[in-house]
Amino acid sequence: MNDNCLQEAKQTLSDVVYQGIHGRILNSVYPVGYRIPTEQELCAEYSVGRSSVREAIRTLQAHGFLESTRGRGTYVISQYGNQANSLSKWVVDNKESISDYMKVRLAVESLSVKLLISGYTDEKLARLTSIEERFERAIHCVNVPDIIHLDEALHATIAELTDNRLLIEINQKLIEAFVKYRTVTFECDDGYAGAINEHNNLLKAIKCRDTDEALYRLRVHLENSYNITLQSAQLAPLINTKFTQ
Repeated sequence: MNDNCLQEAKQTLSDVVYQGIHGRILNSVYPVGYRIPTEQELCAEYSVGRSSVREAIRTLQAHGFLESTRGRGTYVISQYGNQANSLSKWVVDNKESISDYMKVRLAVESLSVKLLISGYTDEKLARLTSIEERFERAIHCVNVPDIIHLDEALHATIAELTDNRLLIEINQKLIEAFVKYRTVTFECDDGYAGAINEHNNLLKAIKCRDTDEALYRLRVHLENSYNITLQSAQLAPLINTKFTQ
């Protein structure tokens, strides 16, 4: 068991089991239709008692992820649980606003990246790298609130490091306007590893002071985020949207 995860989240034993199984469902390690390990196997894996395992499984059942059948075991019935329907409705109801938001966000963050590179220092990169490392730890712990917070912090800090007060204020307004978007993206996205790679590619381009590459990596990251959200809501015809500037 990862002690850092336990310390940072201050989880109960049943929480630890819940997060472990939940994370595997979100990342398709346990796909829909998969029979999860038995109580005995889970007790051994997480070094906990049966009561902790049973509580975690009951919670996952209540949230719409698992279903138990007497004599057959416990199976994954949904990757996104009870939130799937509300997610789809929110995206359908707001898809035009989401598209507008992402286009404006790309324009604003592209300017932030350009200004950051023009005033590049190793100290600025170190701040971004520190946030990214914490983001990756949160993903490892499947700590969704921290994942959302640290993704927001990374993008906000890029703007902050430009020292352009108006740009910082505009970027903050964008963040506040679409808090729901980040929540939907990271609660339903099974591509956490993709976000890590995209962040690291962006930071690598910034370190090399390659403005064109950094802008390309930023655009790919935002396009993927948008398309994953649509895919999660099962809006297949809208997949692979490209943003232009």
